[in-house]
Amino acid sequence: MRQLEQRLGWAVGLAILVIPHIAGATQAPPKLIRVSPELLLLAQTVSRQAEADRLLEQGRQEYVEGRLQAALTSIEAALEIYRDLSDSIGIASTLLGAGIVSQSQGEYTAALEYYQESLQITRTLGNPGIEAALLNNISTIYQAQGKYDTALDFLHEALQVARDLNDGEMEAVVLNNIGETYRLQDEYSQALTFLEESLQIARTIDNSFRVAEALNNIGGVYTSLGQNSLALNFLEESLQLKRRLGNDWGTASTLTNIGNVQATQQNYGEALNAYQQALQIAQNVGDREVEAATLNNVGEIYAERGQYDEALAVWQRSLQISEDIGSPHRAAPLSNMGLVLRRLGKYDQALEAYQQALQLTRDVQDLGGEGIILNNMAAVYVFAEQFSLAEATLTTAVKVMDVLRTRASSDVSKVALLETQQNTFQLFQKVLIAQDNYGLALEVAEQGRARAFATLLEQQLAADDTVENGPPDLEAIRAFALQQQINLVEYSIVDFIDDESDPVLYIWFVSPDGTITFQQESLANIDLPRLVTATREAMGLGGDRTAPIPTYTEEYLAQLQAETDQKLTQFHNLLIEPISDLLPTDPNQPIVFIPQGELFLVPFPALKDASGDYLIEKHTILTAPSIQVLQLTYDLVETRHGTSLQGHNAVIVGNPTMPTVTFLSEDGNFQDVRLNPLFGAQQEAEAISDFLKMPALIGNDATEATVKQRLANADLIHLATHGLLEYGDPRETGSRDTPGAIALAPGNGEDGLLTSAEILQMDLQADLVVLSACDTGRGRITGDGVIGLSRSFIAAGVPSVIVSLWAVPDAPTAELMTEFYAQLDQGQNKAQALRQAMLIMMQDHPDPKDWAAFTLIGESE
Repeated sequence: MRQLEQRLGWAVGLAILVIPHIAGATQAPPKLIRVSPELLLLAQTVSRQAEADRLLEQGRQEYVEGRLQAALTSIEAALEIYRDLSDSIGIASTLLGAGIVSQSQGEYTAALEYYQESLQITRTLGNPGIEAALLNNISTIYQAQGKYDTALDFLHEALQVARDLNDGEMEAVVLNNIGETYRLQDEYSQALTFLEESLQIARTIDNSFRVAEALNNIGGVYTSLGQNSLALNFLEESLQLKRRLGNDWGTASTLTNIGNVQATQQNYGEALNAYQQALQIAQNVGDREVEAATLNNVGEIYAERGQYDEALAVWQRSLQISEDIGSPHRAAPLSNMGLVLRRLGKYDQALEAYQQALQLTRDVQDLGGEGIILNNMAAVYVFAEQFSLAEATLTTAVKVMDVLRTRASSDVSKVALLETQQNTFQLFQKVLIAQDNYGLALEVAEQGRARAFATLLEQQLAADDTVENGPPDLEAIRAFALQQQINLVEYSIVDFIDDESDPVLYIWFVSPDGTITFQQESLANIDLPRLVTATREAMGLGGDRTAPIPTYTEEYLAQLQAETDQKLTQFHNLLIEPISDLLPTDPNQPIVFIPQGELFLVPFPALKDASGDYLIEKHTILTAPSIQVLQLTYDLVETRHGTSLQGHNAVIVGNPTMPTVTFLSEDGNFQDVRLNPLFGAQQEAEAISDFLKMPALIGNDATEATVKQRLANADLIHLATHGLLEYGDPRETGSRDTPGAIALAPGNGEDGLLTSAEILQMDLQADLVVLSACDTGRGRITGDGVIGLSRSFIAAGVPSVIVSLWAVPDAPTAELMTEFYAQLDQGQNKAQALRQAMLIMMQDHPDPKDWAAFTLIGESE
């Protein structure tokens, strides 16, 4: 649907640049006269110019009708004449037209050559208006190729030209395209900023066409954010405006967007209705490319309903139209046909469709599409039990994905990209396990997690020549476990919506001698997200650390305790029992658990075995998002020179004057709420201050500005305050940012929220950060791990972070943290000190809710 909007813009641009030179100059004279050679030459020139103008207009009309090859032939014929006449304006206009048509055909290299030559001539002629249009069009090619940084460079150049000209419409167009480029990278905050500015300018200059376009694309962003109701509001407003304008192409585009939103909500009837309206418009205006694209969408609805014969017939129609007009967008119906044919067990036909689609994506250098199709081809081989072919295909797919990863311009886009690739890495593991290649499967599991996180850490260590790029191979994993004398337990959840087999949990255990053992557990009839939620509910988790402890009857407390024990034992049976005979007998030997997905929220210390013992009673426990990230935290330590605990330059914060935060109220409105004070956190900070003999920042002294200034040189950071899990989620707080924030005192131009995004920009020297706040270990769970506060601190250069998985009451938190530092002072390492603090806490606070929330992420020494 986005391409429909772009194509409409190109058609308008082409029409504007058709410049007839001499109107009526070829009219015959009333009688014969003698003509001088100079006049005859002039007449011939005028005649040829008129012919070139006619050919260019003919090409424009053929382009609008969707006859792309015919359009290019006419335009190139016009270009030849303009070159013979040395007509710079005609050459520039025709090169632009040829670029537009070539781009519509997916011939990006040729289109760029046309645009670049036209741009050079246009700059010589001194026409900045056309220059801005060309820069904009060039950007769309790089955008289509996934080269977003380059696209943005051209767009910002076009934006400056438009602003210098005070051309409001061109400024609105370019801002709209900048917003779309950010949307394609899942950088929604940036996208909305530019799209909303485009909308404001369009309304100021009273350009309804551009207003409708911006509304449409803002709706697209909210669709991507999952805010479907808000998305439909913007799309419906855009649709009404486009209908009033008689904008058929735009109406069809927005109807398609509406259909897409309805389809994601499984409102297939409403989606089909919207698509069919768009289809009727395309047929009425004779736009065969739009007709083909809309038929593809209609087929997808039939497929979702299980109407496979109808879906295949519609896709065949779409494919035929695309072939008739030479459209480059034939891969989508072919790929869809491959999926349905595979579901029908027609594997050879499915592979044939995928092979055709694969070649088309390669022809237009669509690496994202190529990776998806390779994944789907591998799935066919898996169903046909041709695992070696599946492995070879997935190997190629991963190489393509690695190229895409190198092109991603930011951490946000890298995280979003890895999220879209999770199915491929899961499928690859399944293929390798089916061939008993457990070691290579572990390598693939590492390739599919925390890659963006690792990149951030590698940037911290850029000056260290010993740092290697890329996830570790099997030998590197063995060597790391042997060198650090640690036990590694990596989990991988493999589940396919379109697969008849049950979901499965893969478990790899790497011992300190480098031995690798593999186990797998069926997840049939186990709903992991629900099990995690039910466990937290049974434990009575929720609220914040200031919430009053509810009063229950002894009978109800016994019931809750039984439910909690049952859930914690169920998790122990699933996650620990399969490898229990491999775990070390020495309780001080560390075990690093590397979870995935919902398992990040599992309280490993509190898992309970059949004899009633908690896991922390037998083992020293750490967690990490990947083996690669864990190894990089050890590399960070090697670059630091620690001092004794008493000599640390510590930053200790407790109960700052609380800021005001925006939250979504129960009635659906955003409201400003001042956070409650944490008097227990103040006592905690004061106790730690006395122990470490370092001053604590309390109340008004704990301003965001002061804390930021002191963090840079700190060796130890302890923050006892509110942690805001919801921050950064526009559906919860109205803010769009990296998830997570720490509450500090506002003032000096700061809002009192130290956000994950701000922390990411820091270069910290601390050996340890303790986030003694609510839910600081939680965040948005992705293929890159938990995106939140812990990730930001480690990426900023801190090798070890202690965080909480839930809100712990004030008193137990203060006791546990004070004991933790006491254990550190006695010579225990970080992981051992946390374990001993938990064991001591258990004596007076037997409820795991009071002692099991905290986890150490990163290195332990």
